[in-house]
Amino acid sequence: MQKGLVSILVANFDKDRYLENTLSSILEQEYENWECIIVDYGSTDSSRKILHDFQKRDPRFKVFDRPKHIPKGSNFCRNFAYSLASGDYIQWFDSDDIMYPWFIKMKVEALESNLELPFVVTKADLKFEEEFNGNRKFTQTLTSQNLISDYLRFRILFFTGAPLFRKHVFEEVGLFNEIEVSA
Repeated sequence: MQKGLVSILVANFDKDRYLENTLSSILEQEYENWECIIVDYGSTDSSRKILHDFQKRDPRFKVFDRPKHIPKGSNFCRNFAYSLASGDYIQWFDSDDIMYPWFIKMKVEALESNLELPFVVTKADLKFEEEFNGNRKFTQTLTSQNLISDYLRFRILFFTGAPLFRKHVFEEVGLFNEIEVSA
């Protein structure tokens, strides 16, 4: 493993209207020691072209199609992306989210300054589009006796991109629940 490498893991399906902004926000990170592994699970829009354009632009973007033996769905693809990750740190991210330029840097600095912490979590700014008609509500829950395990099994909620984990965490507690849950 490369020291300090952050593996940004993204599952994508038909998010072409967001992808350019999402991937540009990753490219603009102040912390430059990252790889971005993106698993597309059968997009029918122009997502694949956008993904491959970014991969050509910067080799830190690594685009994969979902293997046929892996079922469709974001958690299956997140777990597959994890199997390809080389980083010391794991940053899950959604293909319609945006990172501030300091997003990764601040979290890596926090983990490197506090070696006992298995992960750090940030708050998120929410901007829902008109398609939700203001009816979409998401409340972060950060109280648990087994925070990481409960997060991976949907017993508590915080945004997918909020935490940065040390990779060893998943070797100890496992990966995402592969039963799809609608948000």
